[in-house]
Amino acid sequence: IKDWMWVMDCVFVDRSNKEAAHKSLEEAIELVKNGRSFVIFPEGTRSHTEEILPFKDGAFHIAKYCKSDLVLFAIDGSGKLYEQNGKKLNSASKVSLYFIKQIKITY
Repeated sequence: IKDWMWVMDCVFVDRSNKEAAHKSLEEAIELVKNGRSFVIFPEGTRSHTEEILPFKDGAFHIAKYCKSDLVLFAIDGSGKLYEQNGKKLNSASKVSLYFIKQIKITY
């Protein structure tokens, strides 16, 4: 799966290395400043249950430094599409995307 993520300019965060994680944040900021849209999982990872995990602050730093709005949405069912299927894509799984709200960032 990582192969297609590289093609899409995904930014990988090494949470075990604070300096590398900070460089990833800077890379994401530059992509957004250059007009790229960005999807961020604010929990820092995917939840393997129905429970929402505590948010990390990286997404908010990107929005702050880029002066960009946030669009909140939830993805439901993606675990069944991949992780719960032995890390093999299962096209029979139903995945739902719910748009929650747009947050205008004002400074």
